[in-house]
Amino acid sequence: FPSHDSLFSSIAHAKLLSTVTDSIRTDYTAAYTEKYLLHMLEFAGTAALIANTPIDKEVRENWQSHVRGPLTDALSSPATTIGGVPQVYGMLPAYIGLQWIADRHPDYYSAQWIGQWANHALRMTVLVAPQQLLLNEVIGAGRPTQGNSHWHIGGPRKRGVSGHATYGAIPFLSAAILMEDPWRRRAAYILST
Repeated sequence: FPSHDSLFSSIAHAKLLSTVTDSIRTDYTAAYTEKYLLHMLEFAGTAALIANTPIDKEVRENWQSHVRGPLTDALSSPATTIGGVPQVYGMLPAYIGLQWIADRHPDYYSAQWIGQWANHALRMTVLVAPQQLLLNEVIGAGRPTQGNSHWHIGGPRKRGVSGHATYGAIPFLSAAILMEDPWRRRAAYILST
C-alpha cells in the first residue's frame, strides 16, 4: 500500500494535471473561434504578401548587409541559444517539471512566479504547435537559404513557419504576460522577436 505522504502527493499531482488539462481545453475553446480564425486569415494574408513578393528578400538582404555585424551577432547569441533549445519535445517536460516544482513550494513567491510562467508557456506551446505544424505542411515554403520564400501550397518544402522562432518566442511572451511593470513587459515582447 502507498504511504500516507505518497498518496497525498499522487492526489496533488493528479489535481495539477487536471488543472493544466482543463486550462488547455479552455484555451482551445477560447482561441479557435470564428473571430480568431478570421484574424489568423488576415495575418496569413499579410505573411503571404511579404513571402511572395520581393519584400522578404529585400528585408533579409538589407539586414545582412547594413544591420548585421559583430554587435548584433553578440546581442543575438543568447537568443539564438534559447531559440535552439525550445523545440517541443524538450520544452514540454521542462514546463511541466517547473510547474511541479512550484506546486511543491507554495510559500515561495519566486517558485509561484516560475510556476505561472511555466503554465502560460506550456499552454501557449500546446495551443500554437498544431498551427505551426499545419502551416508548415500547407504553405510549402523553404528557408531563406533555399532560394526564395514563395509559398507553394502543399509543396515539398516544410519550413515556412520557423519552429525555432515560434517556440523560442514563447518563454518571453509568457514572461510578458506576468510582468506588471510596463517597461519590463515591453522588453519581454521585444525579446520575443
